[in-house]
Amino acid sequence: MVKNLTSFQKNSLCLDLGCGAGRYFSFIEGETVGVDLSTDMLKRAKKYKEVNLIKADIYYLPFQKETFDFILSF
Repeated sequence: MVKNLTSFQKNSLCLDLGCGAGRYFSFIEGETVGVDLSTDMLKRAKKYKEVNLIKADIYYLPFQKETFDFILSF
């Protein structure tokens, strides 16, 4: 399911909210920003691919509106 949702986003900027350890990063073809509240999860997420990782609460994100082309959250 994730592959079908993200395959058309090759040249886009994707936000993975609550990315955890980054288990879905490999399905995202565009540039990715991963956000999670857990420092431990963000450390684990570094191993999957080069992704911009940010520690933040998903209810108080440090981004302006319409920054991302695609938002993924499981």
